Amino acid sequence: KDGNPFNVTPGASPTEPPSPFFSESPAIPVTPQNNS
Repeated sequence: KDGNPFNVTPGASPTEPPSPFFSESPAIPVTPQNNS
């Protein structure tokens, strides 16, 4: 767990929901790219 990069990132835990910033950040650029 200590070596897992996901565990090091706050809000990235599998039990807890992903941070809103991390979820929104990729969602904004991914949406227009897919549409294009």
